[in-house]
Amino acid sequence: MNEAINQSGFEFDKRLDSSLYITFEKNESYAIDIFEYYVTSIQMKLADLEDAILNRDVDRVDLLSHAHISTYNYVGLSFIAEIMREMRHRANIDDWSQVEYLMEQARIHTESVSPIINEELERLRLYCRKKLL
Repeated sequence: MNEAINQSGFEFDKRLDSSLYITFEKNESYAIDIFEYYVTSIQMKLADLEDAILNRDVDRVDLLSHAHISTYNYVGLSFIAEIMREMRHRANIDDWSQVEYLMEQARIHTESVSPIINEELERLRLYCRKKLL
């Protein structure tokens, strides 16, 4: 499926969503910006969300989890975005034990895919440098 959608020439890791080809449409430099933002900010953003959960701040959990949905989708991690979507719902119905469980799952998955995202960022940079030559 990736081959049918891929118009840019850059092949994203097949463990990431094929929607990345539509999102970045031949604009690898934009992809680099998004991946760099993700790599440099995800740990801080997760810590902010964990703090909001600890404080049972429904409004903040709602806002932060909503922002995470886009963040994860933009780097091809829609399965973690779905966890955030469910977390948001659970916070809004005061199901805090489930919110905490989902946060733990999101953290585990984020850490497990971190090497993939870092590799993709390096591959994107290398691809763009080669394109300029």
